[in-house]
Amino acid sequence: MGDASRWKWSPLATWSLTAVASLVLWCVEARGSRLKAILVISLSLSSFIIGALAGFLFTSYGEETATVGKVRDWLIGG
Repeated sequence: MGDASRWKWSPLATWSLTAVASLVLWCVEARGSRLKAILVISLSLSSFIIGALAGFLFTSYGEETATVGKVRDWLIGG
């Protein structure tokens, strides 16, 4: 067995693997149709953006809490 602490998984490798997997899945799902490919890619990217915004709002900390916290409270309360 090799030493596991010697090999590190980098964020670049994670993003690269995610990008390649996304491209493969988009091609499989489109099944040769340009319209399906556009719809699948737009759904995927919009879901990512919504998730990133939600993650930003719910994980704010430090000085950001004072400004972003008000927006978060307004969104939850509204």
